[in-house]
Amino acid sequence: MKTCAYCGTELTSNYCSFCEMQHTDRYILQDGERLDNSIAYYPAQHDIFKSTPQLLRLETMELLCL
Repeated sequence: MKTCAYCGTELTSNYCSFCEMQHTDRYILQDGERLDNSIAYYPAQHDIFKSTPQLLRLETMELLCL
């Protein structure tokens, strides 16, 4: 069964009625699985000088670390 990666609600489409948002395939998991919120690495301090298009590709957790 397809479920929302954030709340675990069963999905019939890409829209989660509990979170009230449309999901891409990356955020649709199976059988109530949830996203792993750990990040693979912590960004280096000099990454704060990246351009805006480069920063837009980072995950929220990486941006919070910066």
